[in-house]
Amino acid sequence: MKIKGIFIIFILFFVINGINAHGVDVTEDVMVLSDDSTGVIAKKLAEQMDFDVKVYKFNSVSDVEHQLEHALSNKNKMILVVAYQNVSNEFLQQHKDLSNRIIVVDSDDDSIKNGLIKLKQLNSTENINSNSSKISNNNVGNMDLDFTSLILIIVIIGLVSTIGTYIIKRKK
Repeated sequence: MKIKGIFIIFILFFVINGINAHGVDVTEDVMVLSDDSTGVIAKKLAEQMDFDVKVYKFNSVSDVEHQLEHALSNKNKMILVVAYQNVSNEFLQQHKDLSNRIIVVDSDDDSIKNGLIKLKQLNSTENINSNSSKISNNNVGNMDLDFTSLILIIVIIGLVSTIGTYIIKRKK
């Protein structure tokens, strides 16, 4: 019985580590990455331009790096960076292929406005391209990773609770 318990714990350890490795991206595909001071300016300018974009405020460099990493796996992710420019520029040096989807600007009003204009143009171009690819790939399955991750997590929770119930009932 002890060997089975150790084996189950061992398997659960690897399954849980695989899920927690990076996490699921819950942010919008088109976004502005800011801090407390630049977030208000960016949101105000986006509203003046009638551009519906989410402005996310980050408080640490590690959170910014994590968000930028999501652009590696999500080909639709477009980010305007108005804060943490040093971190973003270092990231772009390592991943030059993302330079067309990550726009880094200064923190002043004019730079942010120009960045929003570029992001809006990039977003409209990407929407046209994605619509044409959806039409041409009608016979190809479209797997939504967020939905798959959710199903995987639910299955794992169900398995863990079933195994736990079985072990507790068996001990009685």
